[in-house]
Order: sequence, then C-alpha cells, then structure tokens
Amino acid sequence: MLKHILATVLLLVTYSTHAQTFSQDSLTVYRTKYVADLYPIIGDDTTYLRFFDGDPAFYVKAAVQFLPNQPIVKIPTTGTKIRSARKYARLLFEIKGQREVLYLYKFENIPGQEKMTEMFFLPFYDGSNGATTYEGGRYLDFPLDAISDGLLYIDFNRAYTGYCAYTTGYNCPIPPKDNRIKAVITAGESKFAKKK
Repeated sequence: MLKHILATVLLLVTYSTHAQTFSQDSLTVYRTKYVADLYPIIGDDTTYLRFFDGDPAFYVKAAVQFLPNQPIVKIPTTGTKIRSARKYARLLFEIKGQREVLYLYKFENIPGQEKMTEMFFLPFYDGSNGATTYEGGRYLDFPLDAISDGLLYIDFNRAYTGYCAYTTGYNCPIPPKDNRIKAVITAGESKFAKKK
C-alpha cells in the first residue's frame, strides 16, 4: 500500500500544480500533513521520521517526452502483489550540473485503490539510497494536470518512502531499473531513524 494511496488527498490539496519556484512554506505545510497522515499507521514512531532541509537546488524543470501506446508493464512490490502501469513519459532534466532521465508512470485500475489512477507516479533510485535514504528507493506523485507546455516541475524535496521503510506487511512498488539516476538526491525524506 502506498501512503494512503500515495497520499493522494495531500497531494491534491498541497501540491501547486504549475508552480515554477521552490516554496519553503508550501514544503512545510506538506510535511506537517504528511507526518500527521502517517500517525495512524506508525503511531509514535513518527518521531523517527527524518527529512533533509528544503533545498531549491533539488527543484528542477524537466522536459517531457510523451510515450504514446506503451504496453502495460508489471511493477513488482516488496510484498506479494504486482502493480500494473503504463510508462507515460520520459523526463529529461539537469540536477547539480548532471543530466538525468527518469520515466513517469500511470497506474492502471486497481480494485479498491482507484485513487492511484488519478495521478502520475515517479518511483526512483538515486545515489543516496542505502546511505542517507531508504535502500528501496523513493517516490514522487503528481496530479494529472501537472504537465504544462511540455514541462514538469519536479520537487525532490517532496520525495518520500513507502510504508515498508517503517514496518512490515505492505506492498511497496520497487522502482524499475531504468529509473535509477546517478545524482545523490539529498532532498525529501531521509532514512528512518528507528532500527527495525
């Protein structure tokens, strides 16, 4: 399961769809709500959540190359379930002076989890995984109208981990191999401070 279906309600309420600048105030609101939404799942362990300081260097503009008529792919999870999704677009961007490419996905219908189809999903690995962030990768979500004029603004300060970083029994999507970038993304949610 993804953060109350990837925290869709939080996403739609606090994500500025066409924002073109980094906002610390918006990030603070997002994180406060994020922690509150996690409390019913992990309780007082929310005190072990850690985040990097907000950094505008990790707010980037990506050129979007749409990928029409892509076949449905199966995305494995940390549990027993498989997620069905389509590769929607290729994202080309530069971060910390380094050119990178990631692929944006859109989930197919999942009974009982329809909210997952109402957004774009960006699972990724980066150079921080296993060191300062969760070894299983992290995620970003975007409303369906976030792409405008062939551009998507990616705020890695909002990168988050699946429930699997904190507890057991959840099916967290494993980022596809082609969604691995070399850049060290010291932004967003960092490694959970409590030892399992």
